[in-house]
Amino acid sequence: MAYSNPKTVRTDGSTSKDWDRETICIESTVPSGSVFKQWHKAVRIARGDWIWIAEADDFCEPEFLERILDGIKNKPAVVMAFTDSRAVDEDGAPIFPSYRAYYSESAGLLMENDSHFTGESFLRGCLSERNLVLNVSSALFRKKHLLTAINGCQTDLKTLRVAGDWRIYLELLTQKNVEVIYLAQPLNVHRRHGDSVTHTLSRRNHIDEVAYMHRLLASRLALPETHISRQKHYRAMLEQQFGLAPHNASEKALPLS
Repeated sequence: MAYSNPKTVRTDGSTSKDWDRETICIESTVPSGSVFKQWHKAVRIARGDWIWIAEADDFCEPEFLERILDGIKNKPAVVMAFTDSRAVDEDGAPIFPSYRAYYSESAGLLMENDSHFTGESFLRGCLSERNLVLNVSSALFRKKHLLTAINGCQTDLKTLRVAGDWRIYLELLTQKNVEVIYLAQPLNVHRRHGDSVTHTLSRRNHIDEVAYMHRLLASRLALPETHISRQKHYRAMLEQQFGLAPHNASEKALPLS
């Protein structure tokens, strides 16, 4: 969805006559094989200034867009604005009322309240260990900067299945003089599926993608040893959670792009 002239771009081949806005429906006759190709296509086509990637069957509170648009008003450096989310299962039953407890495991109190970050400070404090933007549907992006970011990491997006969004955020927030707005109210609703890519991808491949992002973040941000140690701890925690034997991250490591 693009703002300020509301227009919906759908790339899943579905159609609808019930939208109170102009809708462009693009039929996908052949599966793209990558959700990020669909993002790229939609962003290129959209004509507004802001992009909302409303994926799958996620949904939001009625005031979601109003609150975010109010938060970014008169803030020309902001390229990304997102809210906390609550989680529901496939049938809509509540799972978590908020992701705040998960955020605190990595970011401490940085996401306890509404916050305004520089791009680099958000990367260092909230994205250097794990991706805390757990649902892209919770965010709005400034189109020009998002398109530049996606164009800039095409090689990685061909292989990353779990960490592609994380990779895009890194490319987006290392652009010059950019900022991020976060709203702590859970205005987005994340529907979690047991058969999502995150759950079906090989567990070792999942950790390999996390290790790749850790190395890339460390290289691009010149992270100190304290951050590197936290990254290693997170990977070890995932290995334990997945029931995998400890693994040397240097073995068969994806080469940095």
